[in-house]
Amino acid sequence: MRPERFEQHSHRLDIHVHVVGSSQLDSIHAKLDQIINKENQDMAIGEDILAKVTEADTKVDSVIALLNGLTASGTITPEVRDAIFAKIQGSEDKLDAAIAANTTPPPTP
Repeated sequence: MRPERFEQHSHRLDIHVHVVGSSQLDSIHAKLDQIINKENQDMAIGEDILAKVTEADTKVDSVIALLNGLTASGTITPEVRDAIFAKIQGSEDKLDAAIAANTTPPPTP
């Protein structure tokens, strides 16, 4: 049995570097700096929003714990607690409706 013969192919990769004038480089750097600054601002806004949402969520959890504690201690009745919870739920329903009204549904495949 004869061994198979493999042909070798050489590949060539050409890299071209174009040097532009320093004023063009300065302009490119300035645009990149603008893009980076805008991205950093957008990230900071997102982090601020996340912090506020997390804080609001923590506040709701705190109110729930407080109301449950007040009910357990007999300070408020379960009916009052439930009425407060219903009010909180009403606010959540408004938020859900606002999100649904202002969110574009994903395209169907």
